[in-house]
Amino acid sequence: MSKSLALILIALFVFYSQFLNPQKLKAQAPSGIALTKHVDKISAASGDILTYGVDWQNLSSTETYNNIKINDSVPQGTDYVAGSASSQGVFDGTQITWTINSAVPGAFGSVSFKVKINGPNPFGFAGLYTNSDGTRAQDLKVTFARKELWWHSVETSENTYDFTPLDNIYNSVNNYNLELMLDLRTQRGWGTDCTRDSSLSGTPLSTSSCPPKDISITFGAKGYSTLYYDYVYAILQHLFDTNRPIQYLVIENEVNTATFWYGNADDFLKTRTTAYKAAKDFRGNNLRASNLKVVDNGIADLVWGTAVTREKYCSNDINGAVSFAGRYLQRINSQPVTADYLAQNIHCPIQSTDFLARDYSILKKVFEKDPGLGGPSFDIMSYHFYAPWDTQEEVINWISLEMQKNGYQNPIVLTEGGYYDKLRYYTDDPSVAAKLKQDVANDVVKDHIIAFANKVKAWIWFPLEEKNSGTTLNSDYKGLYQQGGTPLPAQISYQLLVNKTKGFTAIKRLNLINPDIYVYEVSFGGRFIYIAWARNSEIIDLSHQISGNVRATNVDLSSNIVNSSSITINENPVYIESINP
Repeated sequence: MSKSLALILIALFVFYSQFLNPQKLKAQAPSGIALTKHVDKISAASGDILTYGVDWQNLSSTETYNNIKINDSVPQGTDYVAGSASSQGVFDGTQITWTINSAVPGAFGSVSFKVKINGPNPFGFAGLYTNSDGTRAQDLKVTFARKELWWHSVETSENTYDFTPLDNIYNSVNNYNLELMLDLRTQRGWGTDCTRDSSLSGTPLSTSSCPPKDISITFGAKGYSTLYYDYVYAILQHLFDTNRPIQYLVIENEVNTATFWYGNADDFLKTRTTAYKAAKDFRGNNLRASNLKVVDNGIADLVWGTAVTREKYCSNDINGAVSFAGRYLQRINSQPVTADYLAQNIHCPIQSTDFLARDYSILKKVFEKDPGLGGPSFDIMSYHFYAPWDTQEEVINWISLEMQKNGYQNPIVLTEGGYYDKLRYYTDDPSVAAKLKQDVANDVVKDHIIAFANKVKAWIWFPLEEKNSGTTLNSDYKGLYQQGGTPLPAQISYQLLVNKTKGFTAIKRLNLINPDIYVYEVSFGGRFIYIAWARNSEIIDLSHQISGNVRATNVDLSSNIVNSSSITINENPVYIESINP
């Protein structure tokens, strides 16, 4: 006898840091069909991946059931992991549906899917080049790895594809349980035109990307470039067809500089819009890609500081401009920043001779809506940041305000950041080297916590390993490891930060009277820890937040027990948490 069944399963609710018991559910179907749902963990926190399994069995000894539909909703508080449904299960945005063609008497089987508990683990790295890098990233328990892909390494000639380089990149990340943040670069080749911007002198570098050669002035069904649209769509089709889903698709890198983009701003916007159109169309045709987001390129660090300084200066906030620029430039400029210095480099309105004038105009352009789309051609705005920690919040605020000025408000991620020091990078003075290493370890905490408190969705550190040349320090971009793999104090600080904050649900700064005291409350549902530092030595009272004695843990892992009403803090961040179970 043939019967069509719709078997509806009751979803499990997932609560942060609570014990998860497997639940056996009665099938809402005629007797003879049994369903059992189970989960692979007995405890979980936000940011964890859970695998739900559904076992089915035909208990009848006489009846055969055909076209069985098994539906399961994604639990509240979780996100479906794209492509994770087994047995050709289809995710429609809210639930997964499996079809069992036939179940003879006594037949049984199982289907499954994965979810990620809300509350991010928003850490990642750029520049993972070796197996050792992958192992270190895995050991540090980060989520993301940002890696670039050249157009012509995959599409070797028009409509001729070799996906081996893409597969190698994906596997090099996935092998270490990392999530690929794929950075598409056009680079140079048969599909690009490097002569479109006559204002650029010289020739493109090996790192430079050029605009697609068929860019049109009008927006069409495939954006502004059929060649590039087809390439992006093919990349996504291959990834998802081979069960290699991605969440973040970054379009180009630091397009303000010819080092990475050998073209003008308008051509980049058309390139980004074309990629966005391809991704949007692919999402519409593939339910498994519902989490796919297009990320803007990430303008270089110094340009953001220039933008904040310029707009403060041109709004007659001269003191604010001098203060911000002085802090922003303190690790790359040994000369004091004064009003006269700014007057020599900033004109209102802007002049072509102004400091980073071209870069600033490109930065403003990337926020503009595309007229063909009627909105921004990205889902997530991106920035790069290597400046002192106490300037980042102003940069993030500027980004949010710029999006508001353009009529939208999208999420923000940092796709490249870390610690840059041009003044102290080369030294054989042990005391200078030790202080610099401690400063990097401190900024690891400050940079991430300030960003997350301001709703930045992910923070990608670069580099993982410094490139030294036999001296005490010989790298202006500071890493977590010395060349060769020896951990630096920053590595200890980073690992402690990830371990202490993994799965947080919210971070906010406490409103204290003294603006030079920084205390952040990190929430994990019903549990809290506090991270604090100050510009000078201070004593803070957190007895209203935590009563009695608390454990204060420093970035070097040393700790002591103190009373919550009298906690001494300084420029070195400290983790403060209850000693009660």
